[in-house]
Amino acid sequence: MKLKPYLQSLGCAVMLLLAASCTDDALDNGANNGQNPEADSNVVTLTVLDGASQQGRIHTPAAPDTRALKSQRLQYVATIKSTEWQDKDHVWSATSVYIDDDTKQAYVTWHSDRQATNHAQMWGGALDIISIANEDKPQMTQTLASEEELKFNNVMKYSEKLYLSAMHHSKGGVVARVDLNTPTKAELIGFPGSSVNAIALSDEKLMVVSGFKGTYGTVSPSQEPIEYDYDNPKSDKNQYVTLNQEMDKDFGGKYVAVDEGGRAYILRQNGDKGQIIDVKGGTPINMSVPLLSENKYAEDFDPTTGDWTVEGTRRSEYFGKHVMVIREGYAYVAAGKSGIFKYNLMDGKETKINGIFATGLYADEEFLYAATGSGLRIYKFNDETGDLPLYAFEVETYDEEKTGAPTSTTAATTGADKPKRHSPNFVTAHRTDKGIYIYIAYGQSGVRVYKFVKEGEEQPEEPDDHPWVDPGDDSDIVWATEDVEGYYAWGEIFHTAHGMGDGNPYEQAPADAEGLSFTRIIDGQEVTVTNNAEYWGEGRGYTTKTIYSFDNYRYFDGTRTEGVFQDRREEREGYFTKLTKYTLDGKTKLDPEDDVAFMRWGDGWRMPTISEWYQMVAEFGGGKWEVNVTDPETGRTGILITFTANNNTLFLPFAGAYGISDREDDTPGLWTEGWDGPECYYWTSDLSNQSASAYDKLGNTGGWIHTGNPMAKFAWSVESKAWMPDFALGTVWNGYNRCIGMKVRPVKDKKNMPEDFPEWQNK
Repeated sequence: MKLKPYLQSLGCAVMLLLAASCTDDALDNGANNGQNPEADSNVVTLTVLDGASQQGRIHTPAAPDTRALKSQRLQYVATIKSTEWQDKDHVWSATSVYIDDDTKQAYVTWHSDRQATNHAQMWGGALDIISIANEDKPQMTQTLASEEELKFNNVMKYSEKLYLSAMHHSKGGVVARVDLNTPTKAELIGFPGSSVNAIALSDEKLMVVSGFKGTYGTVSPSQEPIEYDYDNPKSDKNQYVTLNQEMDKDFGGKYVAVDEGGRAYILRQNGDKGQIIDVKGGTPINMSVPLLSENKYAEDFDPTTGDWTVEGTRRSEYFGKHVMVIREGYAYVAAGKSGIFKYNLMDGKETKINGIFATGLYADEEFLYAATGSGLRIYKFNDETGDLPLYAFEVETYDEEKTGAPTSTTAATTGADKPKRHSPNFVTAHRTDKGIYIYIAYGQSGVRVYKFVKEGEEQPEEPDDHPWVDPGDDSDIVWATEDVEGYYAWGEIFHTAHGMGDGNPYEQAPADAEGLSFTRIIDGQEVTVTNNAEYWGEGRGYTTKTIYSFDNYRYFDGTRTEGVFQDRREEREGYFTKLTKYTLDGKTKLDPEDDVAFMRWGDGWRMPTISEWYQMVAEFGGGKWEVNVTDPETGRTGILITFTANNNTLFLPFAGAYGISDREDDTPGLWTEGWDGPECYYWTSDLSNQSASAYDKLGNTGGWIHTGNPMAKFAWSVESKAWMPDFALGTVWNGYNRCIGMKVRPVKDKKNMPEDFPEWQNK
C-alpha cells in the first residue's frame, strides 16, 4: 500500500515551500517557438560536485535497531549535514526535501545565510541528489551548487526535470529548472516578486506563489527561459505568465497545496491574519490567527533599480516559511507561532489542533506529520470523530552511533527554558517495504531522517524471554537460570546431536542444521555466522559439527609435527600442532562472533568471564553451594548456589562434557563422571594461561589435546586450553582443552536490562 500523496497532484507533483521572497509562474501561450533572444541570459551555470567529495556529510548509526517502543515509534536513521563547498563562513540552511520513489532518489535544497546588504557574498544555493536505494544508509550522489547567483529553497520533480523555487541576485523571483540529463545549468523563468516561495503541479501547469511584492499564477513546465519585465507589465516577455492577482507588496504568498482532484489552494499572509485562497474562485477562508514566524530579516528586491535591501519592519515576523496540506476536504495549516489549524474547505470552519510552533506539514491517509519547535510530531487521523491525537514524537536523544534507538522519553524541546533543538522548515515521508521514512529539513541543523514504525508493525529482535536471577546490588551482572541448548567447543557457536543414542541422560538436542545462521551487530557492523563449509574450514570435508575432537575443531590448522611430550602418566610420542586463533595472536578473550551466548541469544547476553564465575561462587555464593541437589521443577540433579546478599539461588545441573576420553580406550563420547562424582562443566570467555609444566617434564608449553581418531597418536598444542570452573576438583577454575564440548551459562550486564529493571540498572 502506497501513501496517498496529499502533498502531490496526479501522482508526481509536490508542494514546495520556499524562502521569504516571491516568485510567480507562467502559462505557456506560445513561448516554445524558439524565438527568445534573451534565453541565454536566463541560464545559470551550476557547479557539479560528485558524491565522493560529499560523502562525509551523511552520518548514519552503525547498525539501526529495528525495535520500536510504542511511546517512541521513531528510530533515528541519518543526518544530512550542510555542504562546505564554499568558504567556511557560510551558514547553510536546509529548506525542503523531495522524494522520488520511482528512482529511489531524495532531493534536498539549501540556501546560504548571506543577506542583501553584501551582493558579493549574499548568495549561495545548493541541491543534493541522494540515493536512498538502501533507506537505512542514504548515499550522496551529486551536489549542484550556485555560488553567486541563486538561492534555492524548495524543489519538485516533473518529467525528468527539477523545478526549484528560487531567488536571483538581479532578477528577483524565479523558477529554476534543471534537466537531470544536463545538470550543469539551471534555466530561469522569471516571476513577479522578490522570491518564489512555492510551486505545485495543477492541471499540467506549474502553480507558482511569491511573497513580498508577490502574487500567484501559472506557467508551463516547458516554458523557455525568460526574464519577467517589471518595468513594462504589458511586455511580450510577460505574456507567458498568467497572473491570478496583480503584484501586491502585502500579498505574502506562502504555499500552494493541491487536493486529490488537482484543485489548488494558496496560503498567504493577508494583512495581520492568514488566508486560504481557492484558485478556482471559491470564497477565501480567513484565518483567525496570523502566520507568525520568528522575527527575521527579509530581502526586498527592487526590479526598477535591481537593488536589494533588508526589510526590517515589524512585519518581518510575517516573512517566514509555512506549509499547508489538503486532505479529504480539509486544509491543515502550520501557522508558525500560532500553532496547527484545520479548516473545512466547504464552510471555512476553523479547528485548532494545538498551539505548538510548527512550519512544515505532510499528510498521508493515516497520519499528519508536523515539523515543530519540539521536533517531529505525528498525529493520527480519525475521520469519524475528526480527532488528531498525538501518535509519535521525536525525543531529545537517540543512539546516533550504533542502534538509532531512542535514549530518552521526553520531547526534543520541552519548556520555555530550553532552546530549540532545530529550526523546522519542511517535512515529507514515503513508504517502503521496510516501513515509513520521514525527512525533516531543520535549517542549519541539516536534514534528519527517521524510520516510523506503527503499532502492530514493530519488528523486534528475538524477544528476550530467558529468565534470570540477580546475585545482589554489588553485582554488575545477572545470571541466566538456564543453559544455552547444546554443547559447544570453546569459540564455536554450533553443536552436533546430543542424547540421540549417545548415552547422554541430561539433554536431547538434534544437530544444528546446515545453513543455520545468526546475525548480530558487532562494533557497528552486521555480522552473520553460518553453519557451513566456510565456517568449519573450506577443504576440511565437513559442513556441520559431527564430533568434539581436535580434528573437528574449527580453529585447528590441519598440520601436525611429530614429537615427544609428557602425558600425565608417561612420556609419549605424538604430534605438535597449531591452532589458528587465540594462540599467539594476543587474543585472550572470545570475540563476540565466537561467543555462543551472544550469537544465539542476543539482547545483551554473553558468556561469563572466569572472574565473574569466581565472584559468583566465592564472593556472592560465599561458599554456600550444595552438591547433589534435585531441582523440584525439572527433576535434574546438580549444584545449588545461594547468594548471600539476597538469598536468591542459582541451579547448575549436572551435564557432563563431550570429548575423546584420555583414560582407557580413547573413545569419543559424553563424560558424565568426574574424579569426585557428576560434573558441571561450563566454559568461560577467557583463554587459559595455565602452565602444563606439571605434566610435561620435557618443558613443552601448551597442553595435550584430543584427536578424532582413537587409534591416532596424542597431540600437543600451544595455548590449547580455556578457563572453566571446575567444581569436581574443589577449585574455582581450571584450564581445559578447547575442542571439548561443554555447556554455557549466559550472563547479562545490568546496564543492558529493560527499563523497568531496578534503579541500579545503569550501574
